[in-house]
Amino acid sequence: MKKITILFAIIFFIFSNQTQAQFASYSFDTDANDAINGYHPNTYGGISFITDGDSSVIELEEDGFLNLPSALSGNINSEEEFMYSIRFKLTDEDEGMRTLVSNKYFSRPALGFDLYTGEEGGVQLFATYGDNKSEGQLDFVSPLDFNVWYDVTVKMFFNVTRPYIQYMVNGNVSISYFSDQHVDIETFKSSLDNKQIWVGADKNNTMAIDHPSYAKVNIDSLLFYNVVPPGDPALINTVLNSFTNHMNGSTTLSDTEKENLYSNFVDNWDENSYIPNEEIITSYLASYNLQHGAIFNAEIKIRVSEMFIEQRIQYTLQQWIVDNLYTTSNTSNMAGVTFLDHTVFPGEVDNNAPRVNDSSFNIDGFYNTDPGFMLNDQDRVIRPTGYYAAPGELVTLTFPNNIINQGVKVRVGAHLGDLEATWNEFSRFPRIYTLYNVNSTSLTVANPFGGAIYVILPDGSNFGTVTCQISGAVKAPYYSNKPGFERTLLDYQTDLANNHVKWVDWESSKFITTFPAPAATTIANPDDVITLWDQTFDSFNIHLGRSLDRFRAEYILIDCQNNYAGTAAPASNPMPIEVTGDNLFNPTPTMVPINVINGDAFMTGVGSTIGLEHHVILHEMGHLHNPPTLHEEQETIVNLPAVAVYNQVFGQSMDNALIYSNQQRLNFDEAALDWILSPPFRFGDRMEIDTVNYDNYLDGIQTSYQTRGHAKYADIAQLYSWEELGDINGYFYEERLINPLANNSYQDDIYIGAATEKMDINMAPLFEFWGILPSENLVSNLEKKSTDNKIKERLLHYRSIVPADNDEFQVVYDNMTPRLESHHDIRYDNMLINYNEAVADSIVARIDVVLCKYYNANCVASNNDGTPTVTFNLSSENIDENSATDVTLTASLDILSSETVTIDFTLSGSALQTTDYTLSSNSITIVAGAQSGSITISTSGLDDNEIEVLQTIVLTPTITNATTSSEAVILNLLSEDNPTVTSITTSETSIAENGGVSVITATLDTPASKPTHIILDITGSAGYEVDYAAAYNSKGEFTISTVAGGNGAGTANNQFNYTSGLYVDTSGNVYVADLLNHRVQKWGKGATSGTTVAGGNGAGSAASQLNKPHGIFVDTSGNLYIADSENHRIQKWEPGATEGITVAGGNGQGIASHDLNIFDKLNSPQGVFVTDVGDIYVADTGNNRIQKWSPGATSGIRVAGGGEFGVNHNLLAHPNNVFVTPNRDIYVADSENSRIQKWREGSIDIRNATGWNEEGYDVDQLNFAIGVFVDPLENMYIADYYNHRIQKWKVAANTTQHLDETFVEGDAFTVAGNQGQGIATNQLNGPKAVFVDVLGDFYVADMRNHRIQKYHYSPRITIAAGETSGTLTLTAIEDTSDDDDETIVISPISVVNAFSDHINTHTITIIDDDELPTLSFQLSAESIGENSTTDVDLVATLSATSNKETIINFSVSDTSTATQTTEYTLSNTSITIPAGVNSRSLTISTTGLDDDEIEVVETIVMTLNSGLTNAIAATNTITLNLLSEDAPTITSIIVDDTNIEENGGVSIVTATISAPTSVPTTIELDVEGTATFIDDYVVDFSSKGTASIVAGGNGIGYFSNKFSNPAGIFVDTEDAIYVADQFNQRVQKWAPDATEGIIVAGTEEMGDTPNAFVEPRGIYITNDDYIYIADSKNHRIQKWMTGEFSGISVAGGNGEGENSNQLNNPIGVHVDILGNVYVADTYNNRIQKWEPGATSGITVAGGNGEGAAANQLNNPHGLYADDLGNVYVADTKNHRIQKWGPGDTEGTTIAGGNGEGAAENQLHHPEDVFIDTKGSIYISDTYNKRIQKKEVGDLEWTTIGNESDQLDGIRNIFVSAKMNVYVSEAFNQRVQKYHYFPEITIPAGETTGDLTITALDDTSSTSVASSTQDRNSDDGDENIVITPTSASNGILSAEAFGTTINIIISNESLNLLNFELDNVRSYPNPFDRFHFIDSSIQLKLEIYDVNGRTLLKQNIEVGENKIDLSRLSKGFYIFKFIDTNRIMSKVIIKK
Repeated sequence: MKKITILFAIIFFIFSNQTQAQFASYSFDTDANDAINGYHPNTYGGISFITDGDSSVIELEEDGFLNLPSALSGNINSEEEFMYSIRFKLTDEDEGMRTLVSNKYFSRPALGFDLYTGEEGGVQLFATYGDNKSEGQLDFVSPLDFNVWYDVTVKMFFNVTRPYIQYMVNGNVSISYFSDQHVDIETFKSSLDNKQIWVGADKNNTMAIDHPSYAKVNIDSLLFYNVVPPGDPALINTVLNSFTNHMNGSTTLSDTEKENLYSNFVDNWDENSYIPNEEIITSYLASYNLQHGAIFNAEIKIRVSEMFIEQRIQYTLQQWIVDNLYTTSNTSNMAGVTFLDHTVFPGEVDNNAPRVNDSSFNIDGFYNTDPGFMLNDQDRVIRPTGYYAAPGELVTLTFPNNIINQGVKVRVGAHLGDLEATWNEFSRFPRIYTLYNVNSTSLTVANPFGGAIYVILPDGSNFGTVTCQISGAVKAPYYSNKPGFERTLLDYQTDLANNHVKWVDWESSKFITTFPAPAATTIANPDDVITLWDQTFDSFNIHLGRSLDRFRAEYILIDCQNNYAGTAAPASNPMPIEVTGDNLFNPTPTMVPINVINGDAFMTGVGSTIGLEHHVILHEMGHLHNPPTLHEEQETIVNLPAVAVYNQVFGQSMDNALIYSNQQRLNFDEAALDWILSPPFRFGDRMEIDTVNYDNYLDGIQTSYQTRGHAKYADIAQLYSWEELGDINGYFYEERLINPLANNSYQDDIYIGAATEKMDINMAPLFEFWGILPSENLVSNLEKKSTDNKIKERLLHYRSIVPADNDEFQVVYDNMTPRLESHHDIRYDNMLINYNEAVADSIVARIDVVLCKYYNANCVASNNDGTPTVTFNLSSENIDENSATDVTLTASLDILSSETVTIDFTLSGSALQTTDYTLSSNSITIVAGAQSGSITISTSGLDDNEIEVLQTIVLTPTITNATTSSEAVILNLLSEDNPTVTSITTSETSIAENGGVSVITATLDTPASKPTHIILDITGSAGYEVDYAAAYNSKGEFTISTVAGGNGAGTANNQFNYTSGLYVDTSGNVYVADLLNHRVQKWGKGATSGTTVAGGNGAGSAASQLNKPHGIFVDTSGNLYIADSENHRIQKWEPGATEGITVAGGNGQGIASHDLNIFDKLNSPQGVFVTDVGDIYVADTGNNRIQKWSPGATSGIRVAGGGEFGVNHNLLAHPNNVFVTPNRDIYVADSENSRIQKWREGSIDIRNATGWNEEGYDVDQLNFAIGVFVDPLENMYIADYYNHRIQKWKVAANTTQHLDETFVEGDAFTVAGNQGQGIATNQLNGPKAVFVDVLGDFYVADMRNHRIQKYHYSPRITIAAGETSGTLTLTAIEDTSDDDDETIVISPISVVNAFSDHINTHTITIIDDDELPTLSFQLSAESIGENSTTDVDLVATLSATSNKETIINFSVSDTSTATQTTEYTLSNTSITIPAGVNSRSLTISTTGLDDDEIEVVETIVMTLNSGLTNAIAATNTITLNLLSEDAPTITSIIVDDTNIEENGGVSIVTATISAPTSVPTTIELDVEGTATFIDDYVVDFSSKGTASIVAGGNGIGYFSNKFSNPAGIFVDTEDAIYVADQFNQRVQKWAPDATEGIIVAGTEEMGDTPNAFVEPRGIYITNDDYIYIADSKNHRIQKWMTGEFSGISVAGGNGEGENSNQLNNPIGVHVDILGNVYVADTYNNRIQKWEPGATSGITVAGGNGEGAAANQLNNPHGLYADDLGNVYVADTKNHRIQKWGPGDTEGTTIAGGNGEGAAENQLHHPEDVFIDTKGSIYISDTYNKRIQKKEVGDLEWTTIGNESDQLDGIRNIFVSAKMNVYVSEAFNQRVQKYHYFPEITIPAGETTGDLTITALDDTSSTSVASSTQDRNSDDGDENIVITPTSASNGILSAEAFGTTINIIISNESLNLLNFELDNVRSYPNPFDRFHFIDSSIQLKLEIYDVNGRTLLKQNIEVGENKIDLSRLSKGFYIFKFIDTNRIMSKVIIKK
């Protein structure tokens, strides 16, 4: 073996002082606490601490488990490495299942990791790793025994070339690499930081759902490390030297010495850091080879743990070399490196083989997937080259430039796959391939095992024919008949004859194989085999309904190791077929695919040396193809391909084909018996996996791997054809083609419905027989479809083979049990004991139920004595005079009779026999054994030519040998002579809006026997259900018309290829998203073809292209927004544009989850909605969320959905559509949950608007709700996709209902479709979208019919039979918009059963009674600067939307002081507001205009011209201030007094500027010194400072530095911020200046336990450190002590409700000084007060239902309670703040209450209110994105935080004692602090401004001693140092900038104990319980805490006053003494 040369620069490791960083250690001695950082877990269920030998351990039984705090995980270094170790043993030998360590749900794909024990051929240790999107990685770690201690260490390495996991189990080491196919490493890593780790159970103990019994486990220790201890290469080399010397015989090692050396090897082996010594490792490998030979030469599977020590080391070193050293840059150093095991597999290369030099080969460079196929791992394809790399030899390839860095790879070695990822025993090395990226034109490759060379192309490759050169390789036999890449048979045979390698490649366009070359010599022509395999794959495609042209050839690979237990892997990871080593290179092997031409051998199971029959290969290939699959059929539907192949390719009969399709070897009759003999069949249950013990018949798994599971599909092919079965499955091929997120799992009803529609036959009876049960609704819907006697005869045949008794069953038993698996043997054994005639009868009875249900055959007697019962059926209820169609009367028996049944009829009724009708016979005879008989009733040739009322024919039966419940059969005889419509009149031709009525009456000249229908067309300018309603005495009909498409699928302008989106503008233009034509078309009214307005340039990602457009939206400006799904973006196409602009997404596909949030990317968006302000709402379908993108935003915010697929109320499952109402209610088509959800933006109030009764066909159910539209009356129109209908739902009036609504009859009804799936005019086929226009007509995107259908309601007047008149009532609706008078034009269009010549139209005018809307103006800014880059918009807004155009003309007033053109410009001098729109604007600009002069304010005054129509102006004049941008100079800053006294001393600082200007000038000041703000002085602020982020602001997430909708906030005396992190289910505490928070309450998981929350909202912290939390969705208030791990309920907690002891979604909480808890009981619309210890609350505000009256509230969110008992309420949905005094029955509005809006006197959805110590009120005006503040005595409000929308999603506010304002922002995921600091403001037009500083009495406690005797306190003089730091709108002169002002506050030496104010004494200070105040005058005392909260107000009487303040906690308090002249304050300390 050649010496190994390694490029040391490639892999290196620097050993520094890296230590073993252990961050948590659990020894479980007497408790479960961590010994290092004190991480205390929560414990649950059966846990105990026991002694095991010398160890103290924790024992977990049944549901006992721990969950460790998320703070522990914050130590994990997920960018580098992570390690944990556990010592455990299993002690319960009855159970093997137990999770040991986990941070995820018990599911392989779930995000996170777990380590668990389970059963798999004995007890095993497993580990899984998931990313929530791939299938997940499963590692088999080690077999286990019971009652044995196992030391397990798991090390994860991330920052390496190939991230991997190393397991060490009791000293045995194994390695598993993270597989890209199974888990995305970056996503997985995101799960490690700050997620809770569970011990003994998975996340939230969900494993208990499927595994209720757990193994009992003892755990001795659990350790976590954030750094894997580094290995020591020196020790490794020492070990290798020692073993080398031992193998060479120079030394001898004992077994103990070997074990110790190997232990050192294991402890120090780190494949990431190991740098081998070349000489040492070469010597070891050579010595091993010499001493022991190849590792796997025994040709049997070996476990690594069972290898002897030297073998384990050899295995480790060689596998490490393959995995790490064959890189692009290092391969050249590996020349000559070979491993002896290559001689075993994949085999040697002849040393004499010639090596090629610059030989050329071509590969097909095109690869583009077909999404309809849905194959596994479609993202890559393999291309053989026909060349082989000899072991250890370098091969050079040269590639053209066009494939460089395009994702192309080269693989050396056919045998791809990591055996270690699946198995723990092997017969070859697990990884024997090397892989290279093609990133340069020249590439050197090698493999120490050798291997065939392949090029791997990524999906989307379009490189054409790629010509490459190769040098250094060996030519390998390669045959191809692929068009364009053929190799001649002669060339192939020549290569095979001169072959020097062990492997051959064959290729066609459908099939590729790699197999040993010796076997190829037995096949003269490869086409003999290839043709059969091509036909095999054609057979797949035929029965799956797919194109025969495959986009990828499927790869079958021969291996000595079955890579995935037969699992069919794709071409990039070929399906391996295992052959033993003995047989591998035998020239005549019986192996697949060579011997597949000997089909009989493989079908009968004799063709494989290891028992692998052909059907297994086809079974696994079935998995590869992902056929449409019903519930629990995953392992049986994939047996169907074998039936198809054996029948179609090998010509076997269908019976034999079914026999050979799986190991049971059952034919159709036997498969049917295997099903019908089971109890579930007899009980009418579904065939599925079911372990229920039916009558002691152990049924076990009913479907998996069994013939009866797939026989029903084969039955369809047998009765009809494989092609027709393909037509059925083709439906689902199309589904995947048009829906990129479609899976392969479908409901029974969907499959049965598709089968029926495609076959045009009712297929339900066949499916029901085979245990696939249609719903009652589907059965009813399919009644209109004809049944087929083929199926009936088939069922009768199965009926005939039922064993009649135990003897006949014995024959079945003897025949079938030898072929059935053991648990079925048990079932048959039990049945053999119990089978008798009664069992046989019950089986027959069940078949008869199906026959009776669908064929009215074999029905069971309805009475008890066995006498047949006769039922009668008329083919029609009516017959006309002189009818050409007779009516048949059929008599049917419920059971067959052995006697003849005779029915004689007596005739009566008003019609006369012979003159009015005739009978074929007066009796019916049903002969013995027959089911029915009939007679006919005829009127042919009989007509009296008279108009008559209804006549009847009455037949009264007399029956022999049967009974009946029918007394008579009645047939109506209708006159064919029609009356005449004499008149159609209207009662009123003019009606008023809002209730005006006009009645339309139609009259006949004479009554008739049939009802008369006058069909009306209603047109005009009035809209149905918009302007008027119609009270019909008959339902009327929709006039259905195709308004776009309908000409089949195609690319022409009059065709579509799946209509996937729809929008109708106000002009009636229809916009259609044409899915597979990748375009949007616009169809005008009446058009016969469309015009492409977007895309149409093929599928692509260029700006001019689209790729599968879905939802579309058109705004009022005609801009078209498109959900460009496969480009993962929203495109905006302006009118006439040839390219689109990306306005959302477009940054590639982003896959988000609850734990990994990506906001700048989308994933297959399918819906889009744009609001009037330009906000774009996106149904981000693949990310299971709704995003909102503001105009110009580069990322979105999540407004609905949790980011992961789910059914919980806060999750979505592939939402397809979104609709936003003007109130910003968000309706979501939550498609795969079959429901519509209503989300309320901001409040995150989630309601199920529809579909809470699971998926289905009933009227109150939906089945894949894919589109939603909400009309102005809030009726929802829903595209019910799989039900092929449009449902209309009424929105519940009671808006407090949510999540648990009860369906009310009439809430929903079908308005389109529901006629079965089809193409008829009244049918739909997969409706995708629905749109309602302004006239009430609705349009449907009939997706699969490639058309748009319009439904126009055509009412009818019905005149009942026997009557002469009928009416239709029209009632006008109040539309609240100013219109011209509107018209309803009524035109008779047809008459049924009457004559009429009435063609005149009738016009009814609706008189508009709406007042003209008021026109108001709003400037986007009050002023504009010179040369401003920001224009000012003048917005004209109507008070109500008008249906008339409004034109506003302006002129510039003479009073303007600014000059147009030189100082400003106008975009227009008029504004036009179109009809239907309520606002438009013009722009005022000063860009580029500046006169360079310092000026006072100039004005731009615009005046309305006369002639304004259709509106009334609220004002005629609009004034905009023009501000000079030229700043004055600040000349001086002076102070009037530099020495002031405590307690009222005042100093005024004055600033002066050089000239007055048009904008205020501000000078920011820095204040330092020994005096403290608030304590020593206050400042009269004239401005505020800027905001700073003090918590969060790092995007949405669950990490400790992020929030997910922060809500309630509280700031304590140390300026620590407490935040209720709503969707992270926790409360965090952020210390001052912290960069992350710590959890102080909650578990981060939803729950209703004392330690968990469901959406915590408001919080409040009392002086004694208790945290009160509004746990909103648990409907309770929780009280937590800081540092505790759970809380107690102090309010609510008794379930959701409105009783006094209940709450309903409480959002706000406040606690007063007495401990009373005030709760904003939001959904109950009240404020509740809970006294300490109370079990129920008292309503103190609201509680009178939802409303806007003074005594009502509407969804109150926030509140504040002062010490006087006043409650201030943020009455959110009434847009007001109310104040309720103690005992008040009504509230007083103190802010807002003027409707929603942004004016100063308005609020919009206020969510919180706060009162500071000065009585100032603060309001979180949420939807206006501002904080409003008003101080006591102020008349106007001050706004905080609306500059440039710096606040978004405001939740709560808090004002600290230092007057800092804290704001939580849900949408910005942060808390901001507005820090107030001094500024001097010089108003516009003035030259001076000042700042007033007032000294306070600080009563400093700095010199207070422990003595309680009277003494003076003197803290000395203090100073304030003021310096200017900067200025805005002004320039600081040098003099001003250098100013320093020093103000001295002189100490008055106030006596802290004997404080005197008019002889007032206050003592002691500090105090313990009582405080005394001795006063000679009456005073008022107010006590505040340091946060400024009022704690007490009390009158002080003359004399000594003793005040009990025991309820106050220790701390500092401010006592304020107030008399008539002055106020004095004092700091008092409570001990």
